Amino acid sequence: MAAPIRRTASEAFGGKIVRRPIAGLTFSAESLDDPLTGVRAALLARDVAVAELRRFAEAACAAGRSWDDVAEALGIEASDDRATQAYLLIVERRPLPEDELPRSGHLAAHWRCESCGQRVRDSGPSGSHPDDAENGHAANCTRRAAALAAFHRRR
Repeated sequence: MAAPIRRTASEAFGGKIVRRPIAGLTFSAESLDDPLTGVRAALLARDVAVAELRRFAEAACAAGRSWDDVAEALGIEASDDRATQAYLLIVERRPLPEDELPRSGHLAAHWRCESCGQRVRDSGPSGSHPDDAENGHAANCTRRAAALAAFHRRR
């Protein structure tokens, strides 16, 4: 699925497909010169997928399947209101209840910093100290230093 999204990023949003080495390996992988073109392309793919999901769910109902059948296909656990959850998810685009979401503690993004090369745990923008929001940068990281300087200017 990644290749079509990269292609869309290139064709629709002007991103250039480049090859980047994979750390510790002797080969490379396709990437985008500007990851934001990939964000835009992935968002477009998501919106198309959501529209198709609704279209297929409606077609299933038209073919005699129930909302409970749709819920099962969606992977919603059996419960008294599972059919309603499927309907609300598909038709009203409501999220599943909290108890259906993964329970992994605090959610975070993980990425390798291009400034220091370290793997960073990113807890998201919070306005708190940069080391709380992005944990894992090297002590001499220029990105971390810039974030710390901006933080101290705001205070």
